[in-house]
Amino acid sequence: MSIANEIKAINESARKIHGSDIHILVCRCIHFGNDDNLIIISGKNHHLAALDFVKVTPGAILTEEFRPEVVWDVDDVSPAHTVSVVTF
Repeated sequence: MSIANEIKAINESARKIHGSDIHILVCRCIHFGNDDNLIIISGKNHHLAALDFVKVTPGAILTEEFRPEVVWDVDDVSPAHTVSVVTF
C-alpha cells in the first residue's frame, strides 16, 4: 500500500470513530526526508482522535494549538479554532 493510501485509510478510520469532519494532515514525515513526523488533526473531536493516535504511536507527543480567524477575502473567512498537533 502506498503512503498516500495509508494516510487516506487512517483518515477514513478516524472519521468513522470520531466524526465525518475529522481531518488528519501530514505536515512532516520521515518517509519524505524529514527528521521527524508531524500531523495536525482538526475537527470537532480532534482531541479524542489525537489521543487515540498517540495511544498506538510510540514516542508521540500531543499538544493543542489555537488558530486565530483568518480573513482571506470578503466572503472567505476561516473561523478561529483549536487543532491537535502530534509529533513523533
